[in-house]
Amino acid sequence: MDGTVTQLGLLSLGMIAMMPFPTTLLAEYGDLSQSVAVYSGAVAAMGATQLALMIAIWKRPWLGSAALPDPIARNDVSDLASTVLVFAAAVPLAFVSPTGAKLWWAVLIPVKFVTGRRGKRLRVAAQQVGAYGLSDK
Repeated sequence: MDGTVTQLGLLSLGMIAMMPFPTTLLAEYGDLSQSVAVYSGAVAAMGATQLALMIAIWKRPWLGSAALPDPIARNDVSDLASTVLVFAAAVPLAFVSPTGAKLWWAVLIPVKFVTGRRGKRLRVAAQQVGAYGLSDK
């Protein structure tokens, strides 16, 4: 561990800990643009901290027992970045149409499907060649 990873980890945990408030706000006032915008912003901020943490760990291979292969790390970064981008774009959209902003979140369904399948395929391929410390068992 180093200071940057520790700080980003704590910031990420803090963002996760605050999620009950915007979630409750959305559940109780889901038809109001402000609640949709606050929720979208909170998810985007939480995702951004996790994205920063992922990049920090990826760029510091000496912190782990084995370096994460670049194709897997890039896929994971694109997966997290897609969440940040979709929810960040939903913040201004919520002021135009709260329902439209919530529907916009559904863009993540095919994106997550593609990045999830690609990540699984990359991890299986890496495991078969014995990459990043996995056993071939």
